[in-house]
Amino acid sequence: MKQNTKAFQIINIIIGLLTLAGVAFDFVFFENVKDKMVSYFPITQQESNLLTVAGFSFLLMAGFFALSLLQMITSIRRSASLRFFEVLLFVVGMVALLMVFADISLLKDIVTQYEEGLSQPEWAILYPILIPQSFTVLVFVLLHILGFFTKEQTQAVVMDSNIFVLVQYTGLVCGVMGLAFTILGFIFPRGWSLAIHTVMTNMILIMPYSMVILYWFITKTNNKKQPLFDEKQRQDMGWSAFVTLIIVSGMLVLVFAINIRSLDGALRYLWLPLYLFSTVLIFSMTNLYFNSKG
Repeated sequence: MKQNTKAFQIINIIIGLLTLAGVAFDFVFFENVKDKMVSYFPITQQESNLLTVAGFSFLLMAGFFALSLLQMITSIRRSASLRFFEVLLFVVGMVALLMVFADISLLKDIVTQYEEGLSQPEWAILYPILIPQSFTVLVFVLLHILGFFTKEQTQAVVMDSNIFVLVQYTGLVCGVMGLAFTILGFIFPRGWSLAIHTVMTNMILIMPYSMVILYWFITKTNNKKQPLFDEKQRQDMGWSAFVTLIIVSGMLVLVFAINIRSLDGALRYLWLPLYLFSTVLIFSMTNLYFNSKG
């Protein structure tokens, strides 16, 4: 187990260093090519190929964040207690991973709009996303080098309660981001795409929550000696489900009433993500509340 953890640490360090190199390349290359593209000057074939390389560097960043989060979960599962710094790191890493898909989408839009002779306001969005992501990569690489996620724990965690709490934090973040994105659909309905926004983007936003639940479920089912939930978890989830039912049902009735004269509008694309992410958000938030009551 210790050897596997050490090997995982080395892999993350190598991929992290490659990611930092890729990010440095992106910043230098974007600064060289941005003025050309904004001014609609022709770019060379080499520069066009390097735009593809920049896209692959984003995928490398996504892989690094995903592997780091996996090692983080393994470390948290072995911890005697769940510390705020660990939760903060996990949440920041998860948000940074999700925003990689925004990086890829923005870069694709920039290239498409340049080829069609249109303005590229996405440049002003790409940098504010990429800069904190780069800083997050640097912090994660330093933590991997220092062995922060490989420290041995002396006390076993009863019922994997750390992962159970982490699932709720993941649901909280995914719920907030998904709900915020859905609200944008009500504000800008004309630019909304069923395939891209309702289906693809929401699948990406719910993915971390699904993966953490799957990881937690696999680790629980592998331990045949312990039940899936302890007594307190069952009680907390019961109250959370009850509160979620009341709030979400009331919210959907209100949304239906407000849009009753335009049910063929944006609501037909947005009712499912609205229901899904509000349910995940409220259920996770109330679970954390009841869990904190001891």
